Amino acid sequence: MAAIGFFPKICDAYTDNVYCYICDSISKVTALVTFALGEILMYAGVFGAVLCIIFSFLLIFLKKKERYRKFCTAYLKTMLMALVITVFVYMPTWFIPFRGTVLGEGDVNKRTEFTNEELAVLFKYTVDGANAAAEEIEIGADGTVEFPSEDEIQKMSVEAMQSISGEFPRLEGFYPPVKTALCSDILEYMGIGGYNYPYTMEPTHNKYFEPMYQALLDSHELAHHKGYYKENEANFLSMLALSKSDDPYLRLSGYYEMHWYLIDDFYEDALYYVGDEPMLNERVEFIINALVSLQTLTNTRAL
Repeated sequence: MAAIGFFPKICDAYTDNVYCYICDSISKVTALVTFALGEILMYAGVFGAVLCIIFSFLLIFLKKKERYRKFCTAYLKTMLMALVITVFVYMPTWFIPFRGTVLGEGDVNKRTEFTNEELAVLFKYTVDGANAAAEEIEIGADGTVEFPSEDEIQKMSVEAMQSISGEFPRLEGFYPPVKTALCSDILEYMGIGGYNYPYTMEPTHNKYFEPMYQALLDSHELAHHKGYYKENEANFLSMLALSKSDDPYLRLSGYYEMHWYLIDDFYEDALYYVGDEPMLNERVEFIINALVSLQTLTNTRAL
């Protein structure tokens, strides 16, 4: 199975025609459990590995005791078996889909290059989209915004992902709930928003997120769950799906992430024109207008 990874188009075919059934079947079972079963298995594996070290160390002093030697042999064989099974399961549930082409389009080396003008148009598109969404959000008399509940956001995120399944067929089918990680504090410290457990087909997120960020985070993890395991794939699909949502909160989340995804390249592009005075003036004027138009968006996010 590892050797299949050297043939990206075969990986694509597997993900499109086999992985989807494995994914839906397993996740329908694990979705019945309210906590992340994969996380518990991970803790069990770590605990088992620590015991391996302890038991092996004690064997130095107890090697003459036949019963202890047999116990250690059986335990270490069991852990080795568990390790082999874990790697074996990872192959069809993560490694092979991960080794496919970007978005399953079949071209290994394809990369689109954009002109500076196209980048400027796209940057403005994100600003306009974010502001348009922000204007639809009702701000209370006390200056606060009431966001949808976590369950509502997750439900709408699933609907947003399904809405683009016509173009990206892997997004069809069953969607399990995105579970809250028990190790949220550790994930937050590491700067990780979420994680997928391929062997139990469970997408998870850490509990420390802003309401506007939840839709993006959940959509991102659900894209991984559906076989788009590359980070650029999940980023693209989550932003695209949310930007097409009927809900202004989700659109604001998608466009806002697009904006910050592009902003570094946009400013770097603007500096490229230092030697060309007319283009420099035009680009600087556009940047100023874009930043001014972000006022509504910034205020809404701050609230």
